[in-house]
Amino acid sequence: MILLFGAGLMFRTIARMQSLALGFRADGVVAGSVVLPMSRYADSSDKRLVVDRMLARVAATSGVRSVALVFPLPFGNSWRFPVLVEGAAPDEEAAPRAMVFTASPGYFETMDVRLRAGRTFLPKDDHASPLVVVISESLARRVAPGGNAIGRRIRVRVPYLASFDDVDERPWRTVVGVVTDTEKEFAANPPPDVYVPYAQNPWSNHALIVRTDRPEATMFEPVKRALSAVDPALALSNVESMTDVIAEQGASGED
Repeated sequence: MILLFGAGLMFRTIARMQSLALGFRADGVVAGSVVLPMSRYADSSDKRLVVDRMLARVAATSGVRSVALVFPLPFGNSWRFPVLVEGAAPDEEAAPRAMVFTASPGYFETMDVRLRAGRTFLPKDDHASPLVVVISESLARRVAPGGNAIGRRIRVRVPYLASFDDVDERPWRTVVGVVTDTEKEFAANPPPDVYVPYAQNPWSNHALIVRTDRPEATMFEPVKRALSAVDPALALSNVESMTDVIAEQGASGED
């Protein structure tokens, strides 16, 4: 009975998933968690270097079409933060709230998140370059009602940068791209999206995402080996298909 009940929940979740406009393509994507040990990668420059090596090594793995990092993984949490727009009243209570992601170049292409205006992240969007941001369509309409959000500047608190808790300490980031809205949770009104480049906000926790033409489960071990070849301390955990990640989240919400 327990097995039948669990199977019923999973089937209902998959049907629900298929009826949603996810804003990205989950099939063919493998996701897993990787943490950079602070004892080995304490400096931002060390994090950037090893991430570049990780992505290059995984990209060279047979069966991998594209690879990227993101934090947090969609359907991984429900953080929402106020987005302050240059020229608008600095009122956090009235400001639109969005989910904030850190992503490497290639994230939007790997997840098949459609670009609507401007551009996505490039390797040049690094620590030495002006701070940039990509936002989703619903937020773009709030940032520039009836106009073009490209070139506008916003302030947002990146979740894990405690030094930017104070509004006045948060840097202005220029909008360079607008992408389609994505589903991050099974909610009636999901929040809009804000993406900041990984190289401008290096962090130790990541979700590694890989797009493949092969059955997702066949890529689990090759991707783990690719990371280990860069550094044996880089362990990939919680590896599963993105479809399963979403289905499990939906099933837990129906318990």
